[in-house]
Amino acid sequence: MNLKQIEKKIDQHTWWLEEAPGLLQVSIWAWHAFIEQQRHLFPRCLSLGLFFQKGDYMWEFTPQDEKERNFAWLVKRTERNYGFVKRLYREWLTERMAALSLAEKLKNAYLTARMPSDLSLVYRRYIDAFIRSGSLSVLIENADPYTSSQIFSDVQKALPELTAEQSREFILTMTAPVGLLYVERERRDLLTAAIKSYAWLKSKRLNWPEFEKHQARAASDFTRLSRSLLTKPARLRKTQAKLRRSHRLPHRLATSLKILSFFSLWQDQRKELGMRLVLYHLEMCARLSQLTGRPAWHFQDMGLKDMLDFLGGRGGPSPAESRHRRQFSVYVTEPAGRGSRGRVLAGRPARQLFKRIMRQQQSSKDLSGVIACAPELTIRGRAQVILNPATQKFTAGRILVTTMTRPEFMPYMRKAKAIITDEGGLTAHAAVIARELKLPCIIGTRNATRMIRNGQTVEMDLRSGRITVLKS
Repeated sequence: MNLKQIEKKIDQHTWWLEEAPGLLQVSIWAWHAFIEQQRHLFPRCLSLGLFFQKGDYMWEFTPQDEKERNFAWLVKRTERNYGFVKRLYREWLTERMAALSLAEKLKNAYLTARMPSDLSLVYRRYIDAFIRSGSLSVLIENADPYTSSQIFSDVQKALPELTAEQSREFILTMTAPVGLLYVERERRDLLTAAIKSYAWLKSKRLNWPEFEKHQARAASDFTRLSRSLLTKPARLRKTQAKLRRSHRLPHRLATSLKILSFFSLWQDQRKELGMRLVLYHLEMCARLSQLTGRPAWHFQDMGLKDMLDFLGGRGGPSPAESRHRRQFSVYVTEPAGRGSRGRVLAGRPARQLFKRIMRQQQSSKDLSGVIACAPELTIRGRAQVILNPATQKFTAGRILVTTMTRPEFMPYMRKAKAIITDEGGLTAHAAVIARELKLPCIIGTRNATRMIRNGQTVEMDLRSGRITVLKS
């Protein structure tokens, strides 16, 4: 596809934008997976993906109209047989194990490698496994446009007796993940270890009255917290079933809510896998840097074909070319049969495409979004904009403002008073984790990181989703 053809495609679609710091090569793998989800949905379901890079910052554009069509098709397909989504998930679990197994083999290879070519074969197999697993789990992202707006009007139309606040609570409950998320499994495992380590507290032989009171309270607290976590999925499943019985929902809407609940859990598992695989990639690039004397970012910024050429002894981009790409470039991904292909455009062509596609992005001074969690009606606090958690520190007790969250944001999310994001729908990482941490959260504002500055006091209205920047 040449430049004119890409421009024509841009004008033919509406575009969904996500932006965040990232690693170019890992994002490119995900981009190929995004196009290759057509293996599992109807053919040619996504026609183009555009991935812009400036330094370590990325802008990801996908056709919003195609994502909406894909989710509608998925709901219709699942209406006839809910086992369809479950089958895709089981396939993903198999591919996930294969990807992790090959990641370990890659690690053994780069730890013992004496030259880059020692990694060539295992790297190729590892990338294939990454893309196969990603092509299954990335279909979750087709739900983003629906969960950022359409779902609210669908529920209010189906259940007019509910107030806006009741509709929101209904949606949040029905789309909540029926299972333990990463943050909850971490807490469960820590509690299990603590209970095991302090089992001696249950001893009756110490015979110290005051200590016996303390041990009884400690044992009770451990047991209560552990039981609360372990029984959470069953309690939520029961609540959802009760709501389904008390509200007569159209079959298609009921199916959509069931899919979204399942996607919320799958999304968390997908993000955890992605973070683990990124770690292997960073270690591999550091090892290649040791072997070649080139900076690690030179390898992190290579395209898929570039890395395969380099490891295979067929050259690859020079450090000068990599620096040119980092100034500004776009990775264009398109279908190729049942697979995908990509190419890099740097400099003027990339800027030309970026300018064209950004014309569609509405610029608004209105600061509002989707309420993902509302434990309070309003909350006020000092904001802190964090774009890259690897290079920016966060002050506990502030309102975290960012483009979108990923697992590496978890330490900051735990310390935050509330969360505001530019991107995402109700199945996004920020929305799911905020509900588990019971943090006030508004997502999908589109412009919060551009309109809010560090240290400003903001007020979040968790009834309307509106955010106000207060004067000092």
